[in-house]
Amino acid sequence: AKTDEGRRMELLQMSSKNINNAIVEIRNLSHSLVPPSLKDLGLVESIFDLIGKIRLTQTFNIEFDFSDLSLEKHITLDQKLTLYRIVQEQLNNIIKHADANVVNILLSLEEDSIRLLVEDDGKGFNPGLAKKGVGLNNIFNRAAFHDGIALLESAPGKGCRLSVSVPAIKN
Repeated sequence: AKTDEGRRMELLQMSSKNINNAIVEIRNLSHSLVPPSLKDLGLVESIFDLIGKIRLTQTFNIEFDFSDLSLEKHITLDQKLTLYRIVQEQLNNIIKHADANVVNILLSLEEDSIRLLVEDDGKGFNPGLAKKGVGLNNIFNRAAFHDGIALLESAPGKGCRLSVSVPAIKN
C-alpha cells in the first residue's frame, strides 16, 4: 500500500480485514484461556480443574500434590494467577513436545516461599541448545515479575523439571 498507488485501496482493505481477523482470533484465544475464578475456587481447585480438562484429551497421567490448602493464605491473587498460568503453560509445553507418560505437579509452602514443581518423564531436551520460545519466556518473566525464580532442568531422554519459587506473604 505504501509503494503501489494503483492497488493502495485494495491492499489497505485486505490489511484491515486481516487485522480484524487477528483481533477476533486473539479474543477467542483469550476467552479460552480464562481460568476458573481463582478468587472463588482458589489456586488448588483451579489447577485440579485444568488437569481434569487435560485428562479428557491426553494419554499421559497427571498427579497433583499440594502441602495443604492453608498455603492459599500465603499467596496474593496476582501470584495465584501467575502460578496458574505457569502450570498451564508448562502443561501446554508437555503436550506439544514431551511425549510424556507421567507428569507430576507439586505446590508447597516452604518457609518464606511458595514452590511450584512441574516435572515429566518425557523425551527431554538440551536447554542450552533449545530455542527458548514464547512459552518458556513467559514462565521466566512471570516468576521474575513476582520477585521469584524459575529453574528449568532437562536433558535428552531425562524428561523435564520446572521449579518456580515466589515469595509467600506473611500472615
